[in-house]
Amino acid sequence: MSIQPPQFTPPAAGNTVNQSFNVTLEATPPGDCISIVQNQATILVSRQILERVRKATPEKWTTEQERLAFIRGDRAKALLQNLTPLTDKFGCAPIQAPISDDSLYLVSELLQSGQVVVVNNETRQHVSHIVVRFSGLRAGPHAGMGQISYSFTEQSDPFLRLSWWVS
Repeated sequence: MSIQPPQFTPPAAGNTVNQSFNVTLEATPPGDCISIVQNQATILVSRQILERVRKATPEKWTTEQERLAFIRGDRAKALLQNLTPLTDKFGCAPIQAPISDDSLYLVSELLQSGQVVVVNNETRQHVSHIVVRFSGLRAGPHAGMGQISYSFTEQSDPFLRLSWWVS
């Protein structure tokens, strides 16, 4: 089990864009999981996926694919190193806060692929879909920025927001 591609074709970075995609999530939490609390959501991730990503880290990289595997491996390692020895109400090992934004980019990939379970902390219900929004503003050749946000619906506040690009 490894990271699957996103359930959509993301827009190109570096452009003015405001585009949303619906992602279908896993229905049940993985047996051996970790939990990541982000604002009003708890994200349940398979520990097996993170272990595989960590083990697939090359010692040296020469290609872009190897470089990305190296980065993903470091991110998985950081998440796995910050687990608490306890289990939470979902039966998962929680990650100690704070979680680095860098590690959250791996979580972002898993959210885009739908390989996670997301729980709405307010309702305590699993959500079947999330909305991934790419927004960016290119104000000039060397001026602009974009972000990716994750929310329960088009109208709800994001439970996770990450920088996508900056120029």
